[in-house]
Amino acid sequence: MKIKINRSLKELLAHSVGTKDSPNPQNDIKKHINDLKRFLSFSEAMFRDIANGCKEERIINASQYDELFDGMNNQSLSKRVDVFMGNITLLIEYCTDETSVFLSILKEQDHVALSKLADKIAASLEAR
Repeated sequence: MKIKINRSLKELLAHSVGTKDSPNPQNDIKKHINDLKRFLSFSEAMFRDIANGCKEERIINASQYDELFDGMNNQSLSKRVDVFMGNITLLIEYCTDETSVFLSILKEQDHVALSKLADKIAASLEAR
């Protein structure tokens, strides 16, 4: 008995792992999230503003916010951003309807890089 495969190996690989010819939205989202982490790790004030906006919109709760700024005050900004972005990653994975609220918070910061990152994350989510 012969099995006939109608797709080329290149097509199969493109759908399973992504190639330059076909972008992988999941990898793009991870890249943009990592870019956002790097950006937030340079500004305590901007990180605090974004985290506060997330608390106001109930993306994170008061105890998570307090942990970031009181409970982890001996931790580096980079470590606190990692913890925060872990919450945001869960939001993107499980609460996709609320992701637009987070992206709006980024855009409200009136910073061209954050606005661009928000647009890139949104585009990658739409491509999923």
